[in-house]
Order: sequence, then structure tokens, then C-alpha cells
Amino acid sequence: MNIILLTHERELSRLSNTGQWVLATLPQMSQRVIWSRKQPDQALIADLDSGRARLVFPASEMAQGQHSDTLPVSRQSECALKSLVIIDATWQEARKMWRQSPYLKRAPLFPLMVDAPSSYLLRRNQIQGGLSTAECVINLLQQLALHDSAAALISTYEQYNSQ
Repeated sequence: MNIILLTHERELSRLSNTGQWVLATLPQMSQRVIWSRKQPDQALIADLDSGRARLVFPASEMAQGQHSDTLPVSRQSECALKSLVIIDATWQEARKMWRQSPYLKRAPLFPLMVDAPSSYLLRRNQIQGGLSTAECVINLLQQLALHDSAAALISTYEQYNSQ
């Protein structure tokens, strides 16, 4: 499984960006694509359009019917899924990216199951129920039974989050 961080350009200079921890800890299974409104990454769009990639989305919002334009979870194994895409930005920036990217709105979704609140300490004004990028990846890895990778990222996360 490949994890693609669709990163807002402002995140590149933020020390509090947890996407960088994902990339450093899991280089064999993660990559960064810089988001651009005017020149979106064509390979990413092709992967999303073909079903080879899915946009990670909170299962709670999918269950509320806010975004029902995805294949049912039971059909996910039938697709040639190779990548999961996570929007790597502040919540305000992520919403802007979503609104300004038609390919994200039509992308097939992958439900993120979240069972614990965020423990992220390095940014203020987090939304209720929101996770940092690293926490999102940890949850995904656990959901996909990739426990060794999840444990490695948990270790990195805890080290940096406690500083």
C-alpha cells in the first residue's frame, strides 16, 4: 500500500507538519504530492479516476451521507487499489483544497475508522474529532493490519509530539 500525502505548499515550511514524520518514518510506502489548484498532478488524478487510489475520508462523515459518491466498503477489495490519498494541511486549508479541486470531490473514498480523539499538541485550534496527518496514517495502518509500520510511526509521533 502506498500513502500519498497531498500537501498544501504552506505545510512544507511548518515544523508542526506531521506529514514529514510519515515520510521520514515510512519512506518505502509514502510519498508527497504538492497540491496545486491551477496545475494538479495528472498522475494522481488518473489514479483517482481509475480507482487505483482513494481519498481517505472520515467514516463518520460518510455514514452521515455527506459524501455518498463512493463504492461500498465491501467492493473495495474488488478494485485494483494501490494508493490512499490523505490531504496534508490545516483543517482550514484542507477544506479550501477540497472546494477548489473537482477531482477530489469526484474521487472514490476510503473510510477512515477513528476510535480515539487526537492527542496532537503542537497546533492550536484543532477541530473536534480531527486528526493530524500522522494520526490519520497511524489509524489507516492499524485498520489495514500493517501493525509494524503503525508501531514505527507511533514511536516517531510520540517522540516529536512530546517535545
